[in-house]
Parts: sequence; C-alpha cells; structure tokens
Amino acid sequence: MIAQDIDCPVVFSKERCSGSYTRLRKNRWAIKGLARAREVYETPGLEAALLEIDNPPDLIKAKKRAIKYPKLANRVMRGEPPGSSPGGEQPKFTATIDAHGERYAAIVKFSANEDAAGARRWASLLRCEALASDTLASRGIPVAKTELIESDGQVFLESRRFDRTPVMGRRGFASLASIDAALYGQGDSAWWQLADQLERDRWLSAEDARVIRRVSWFGALIANVDMHLGNFGLMLNDGLSATVAPVYDMLPMLLRPDSQGQVMRREFTPPVPAAGQAEYWRWGAEAAVEFWRGVQGAEAIEVDVRRFAEGAEQAILGLVRRF
Repeated sequence: MIAQDIDCPVVFSKERCSGSYTRLRKNRWAIKGLARAREVYETPGLEAALLEIDNPPDLIKAKKRAIKYPKLANRVMRGEPPGSSPGGEQPKFTATIDAHGERYAAIVKFSANEDAAGARRWASLLRCEALASDTLASRGIPVAKTELIESDGQVFLESRRFDRTPVMGRRGFASLASIDAALYGQGDSAWWQLADQLERDRWLSAEDARVIRRVSWFGALIANVDMHLGNFGLMLNDGLSATVAPVYDMLPMLLRPDSQGQVMRREFTPPVPAAGQAEYWRWGAEAAVEFWRGVQGAEAIEVDVRRFAEGAEQAILGLVRRF
C-alpha cells in the first residue's frame, strides 16, 4: 500500500492514505518517493476530487433507498435535479449506492407521487421495463441490472450504470447514434440495419451483431416505439474493438401517457419480419410472447396494460403461425 511506501507523513492523514490515495497506487501511478507523492497529491483540486470519490454527494445506503428516493424525486419534480440529470422523457436522477460496502452508480426512474392516471401508467411501465430486462437476461442478452423499489405507492426503477467502474471511474461507451454519425451519417435506421453495416465493415463480431438484431425485433414486438439510435450502444474496449453494451430503456413506450399526462387508448400492430430477418424476428417473437405473458401475470400492473398485453400476445402468435 502507498501508505507504507511513503510512511504516511504528517502531510497525509491516515484516512487519505487508506482511501482514494491508495487507489492511485492500485491504478499504477508511478509515484516514487515522498517528494513526488507530495507534488502529485498537492496538485490544485486533486485532493478535493479524491475526497469526493470517497464520499460522493449523492451517496445513499442501500437500506435507506426507500426513504431517500422519494425526497430526491421530489427535488427533481421541483426542477432541482440532484447530481447529474440524465436526459430522456421519463424523470430520473442519479445516485451512488453503498450496498454492504460495495458501491455502484445508478440511474433511477420514478413515477409521480400522486393518484393520477399518468402516474399509475408510468408505475406500470417501470414494472414492464423490469420484466423486459428479466426476459432478455434469461435468454443470455446482456442487460443493465435493475431493481424495483416502492415507497408509499411510488415506484422507482434503479438501473446500475454499466459505464461506471466500482471505484466510480468510467468505461468507454458510444451510442449507436454517435457511431452512425461518425461512420455512415444516416441519422435514422432500425438497430438491426445498423448491425448489418457494422458487421459488414468489421466493427462488430457476428455474435454481437446477432444480439443487436434479436434485441431490435424484441423491442419492436413489445411496442417499444422509442428505439432511436441513442437508446442502444457499444462498449469501447482497448484498441479498436467494440462489444455490444447492456440493454437499457426497453419497455412498451407505445403505452406511455401523452405530454399532458393523459392516458390514451392505442392500437398495436406487431411488425412482420423484414427480408433476411426471419430468424431474428422469430427469436424476438418468442421472447416478446414470454414478456407479454409476464405482464398479464403481474397483478401490480394496471388492468388496462394487462389487457393490452393479452391482445399483443395473440397478435404475435398469429404472425408466428404465418412466419
């Protein structure tokens, strides 16, 4: 440990040596000798940055989430987003969770704390998102790990950030939108279409391209109408290689309330397979049927959504018999 290397002189407290400063050593910083150690550690702003890593302002004990999350959600709804404020249609906030000594970064979506149709629908959709993640994970697809947390009728969906390390560093991630802009400039295409191009041009392995095609059809068949290229991406590895990122934001967005919070009745026509996509469409259809059956069996999901799920399942099964 670096505390032993530099004999922890007065300028470094014991806490500093055992916290983030130790991580500098673990991260293979070439610090040789006390003078160099002091020079690095006393860099303007570095001490404050390291202390914030050890004690981030959004740190929450896992057992306190049901108490803390409603307060953070209330701040977001008042226009005071705590920490970073991720984009997207559904309100959300970020947090650092301490779970029995293990820390992870999370993005938390939530339903409004009110007895209104829009709030109830978002609560149902968050439960649907958790079901969609479970469905894909059970079939070997990488997904962002999620957990549902409830507090006085308010629903929170916590998603672990896969672009962060356990010590709050960053992992390389690029959305399909940014990749398309850099390589092709199409601006708008189905995920499976971009997967074809990326595999053809050797940016993706055949297996990763297969995953994207399967997930693309699964999303279309569970009525996710928000599958723009910014909602999926790749993890950037050392060198020029890239692998498929975990799936996130996968839910039946066709059922979302409108901009005024009103819940509208909507019809769903499942898509038929495009040319050359039958294999992946069938995989997506089988997974989508499992998902819709899970929705029907979830009593916490509102009745209208469960009825919609029943109709969607039957419509997909009808197509399966044809294709």
